[in-house]
Parts: sequence; C-alpha cells; structure tokens
Amino acid sequence: MRRFLCSLAIAGVLIASRLDGALVSITDNGPTAFGADSVTWDTGAGLEWLDLTFSVNMSYDSVSSQLGSGGTFDGWRIATGSEVSTLFGNAGITSVIGGGFISQATTGPTEALIDLVGNTLAAPEQQADGQFDDGGGALIGRARVFVAGPGDASSRIDTNWFDRTSPNEFTGTWLVRDAPPIPEPTTILLLGVGTLGLGCRLRRRTSH
Repeated sequence: MRRFLCSLAIAGVLIASRLDGALVSITDNGPTAFGADSVTWDTGAGLEWLDLTFSVNMSYDSVSSQLGSGGTFDGWRIATGSEVSTLFGNAGITSVIGGGFISQATTGPTEALIDLVGNTLAAPEQQADGQFDDGGGALIGRARVFVAGPGDASSRIDTNWFDRTSPNEFTGTWLVRDAPPIPEPTTILLLGVGTLGLGCRLRRRTSH
C-alpha cells in the first residue's frame, strides 16, 4: 500500500510541475552549481535565467570573460534585449525596448519576477536590474523592473548603455541558457498513468 501511495504522489508531482504557469522557479543542478532556487525557468520562451545576484557589481567585460569553458558562468550567455522583453511580458509586465523608455508595471507581477530573478537592491527596496547585449558587445543595454512602493512599479529597457568596464553595485547581467524540452501534455499524462499502473501492480503483488 505504501508503494502504491508513493507512486500516486510522484505522478501528481510530475503532472503538476509540468503544467504550472509560464514562469517556474527551479533548482539548478548543472555544472555551475549555483545552488537551489538560483534559476528561473520561462517555459513560454524555453529559456532558463540565472539570478542577477550572481553577477551584481561585475562589469560587462568581467562577465564576458567568465562565459567560456571553466568560467564561473560556463554554459550561460548574455541575453538580448528582445529576450529580456519577452521575459517581462511572460511575467505579466509590459515593456517596450527603447532609449530609456519607462512604463508603469503592475506591482504584483513585478514583485513576483524580482523574487524569482533576484533583488539587486537592499531590502526593503526591490529591483531586478541587469545588462543585456544586442550586438556582440557593441550595443550593450540595461533592463530593470523596480518597485518604489505599494501600487508603484515600473519597467525600463534602455538601449543607451555602453559602459563595458565599469561595474555597478546595484546592477547584474541577464544570463540565459536554453531550457530542457518540455514533454507534450499527452506524454505527461501517459507517464502519470504508467506510474499509477506500476503502483497498482505492486499493490496486487503485495496483497497475495
């Protein structure tokens, strides 16, 4: 009976975890080993995002030097402005790429995204601020979401940010990598049914 219940629980967890919302916080068990809750999975775009807090106070050039094999950010790359904009949109935050354009964002989704990708300010202030790259280092931008207070949140995607060498203690870098493919819903359901079937067989065997 215990094995049957365990199988049922596993099936439920697998199905629920795969059919959850667009943004899913996951644990990174990859070679970079940044620890639990360090990666945000945007299932809508099929991308994983490393928490900004790991690259805070590092210049663009410093981060770039750690992207290769053996580097701190091995396996990651610097995101484009379009990818960051898509992340904001999938989180329920409206943003437009442009020179310093600021749009009012809904406070709830903004706070939720900051909680996922990391707060680059000291609490109680909330901000997720990072650099992006639209041209191999030739066009460096900066994107952020910010909560000033209850009901007051904004997002900004600025393409006029060209300093490659100066770090900022409140700014990280948007680092991204391709996420593993998501199983089709039918595959998930079959997996769940198969697991339940295995549980039933184990239950029948132990009852004889």
